[in-house]
This record gives sequence, structure tokens and C-alpha cells, in this order.
Amino acid sequence: MIVQLEELIEAKDFESAVMVIPSLKSLFHETNEITRTLDDLKNMLDQHDPDCQKKLYDIKLLVVG
Repeated sequence: MIVQLEELIEAKDFESAVMVIPSLKSLFHETNEITRTLDDLKNMLDQHDPDCQKKLYDIKLLVVG
């Protein structure tokens, strides 16, 4: 799902990217830092913020470790 999210962000399909976030949040619901970062990413996507790629990188770091 993270790869899908990455592809959507690269394609600047922010609306579809926002749709992926609830599924990711359900996977990581026990990890507050990841869910908080996903919330931040959603807000950035809603605003079509060009820095959302950096936030996605933060999520990847949190997931992988």
C-alpha cells in the first residue's frame, strides 16, 4: 500500500492518495507516531502540498525502522 501511495503522489493524484490513508491507518493503528504522521500526510495531500513526498519518506522510515 505504501508503494501505491508513493505512485499516486508521484502522479499528483492527491485525491486517490487520500483514499489509501485509512487502510494504512488501520494497519498501524497501534503505532501512534505512524498514525499521526499519516494524519499529517493526509492534511498535506488535501492542500496539494509539494512536500508530501518528504512526509511519505518519514512514514517509510517509521515503518521500516
